[in-house]
Amino acid sequence: MDIRHLDYFVTVADCPSFTEAARQLQVTQSAVSYQIAELERRLEMKLFIRDRHAIRLTRAGEILRDEGRRLLRDMEETLARARLADQGELGTLRVGFLGSMERVMGATMRRFRQKHPQVDLQVEHHHMQGLEEALTRGTVDLALTVAVGLDLPEDYEMRTLFPDQAVAVLSAEHPLADREHLTLSDLREEPLILMTADSGQRARRWLMERFRRAGVEPRVSKETPSFENLLFLVETGQGVTILSRHIIQFYSHYQIRAVDLDGQDMDCRAVAIWKKALENPAAALFLAELEPTGT
Repeated sequence: MDIRHLDYFVTVADCPSFTEAARQLQVTQSAVSYQIAELERRLEMKLFIRDRHAIRLTRAGEILRDEGRRLLRDMEETLARARLADQGELGTLRVGFLGSMERVMGATMRRFRQKHPQVDLQVEHHHMQGLEEALTRGTVDLALTVAVGLDLPEDYEMRTLFPDQAVAVLSAEHPLADREHLTLSDLREEPLILMTADSGQRARRWLMERFRRAGVEPRVSKETPSFENLLFLVETGQGVTILSRHIIQFYSHYQIRAVDLDGQDMDCRAVAIWKKALENPAAALFLAELEPTGT
């Protein structure tokens, strides 16, 4: 017995005649009669008692009708859920963030959850290296990061979320903090505080390349795996660092100053990265909520 046989049977069972069932099913009466006869043959049981004036269900037919209704409802619900999953409206979406981008993406996440409440949106915070590894392994569907030194494989795509520039970050009391602009050469003698290399080797290489182009040998004095500790070290005058201007605005409670850097390409725009062959349709819905503000 297949779903079509069951659908025909339940329709006939709920109608006063084969003629009315044929009308509802939009087929001929002979087609209905054939399907019911074929079903009885396959099941090797009689489902209807027929006479000149009406049809009645046998006891077996009554049981099959009641259970058949339930099975058809379950099938409709299952197909509806499958369609939602195919459209990305049901299931799980895993988005990986650089930890420092949490506040930037908060509005997008709230908007997505409001529009797509049946998607389980799971957010994972990573440092840069861990985020790239998670995307490669497929443990996240989307990665939200910065495009510093980014060399994407051919099977990846990228969308700009917003433009951004790397700036010098100094203690508010630093002698250079009141300058409108600085160059990397101005930081030649300054102790440089960085995130540890294993937190983001790509960003480290990108920054060292810009110092090299400026003819500067940076004095790396401290390293930390913690973004908040990095800002604390700068705030307390233990050195300077280079960070995203957009991110710094969310840490105004630190007594620090961000100063533009001239003379080098300091583009560090925020981007979303994903594999071209997106297997999770919910990822496309999330991407639709990421409103790019520049390229």
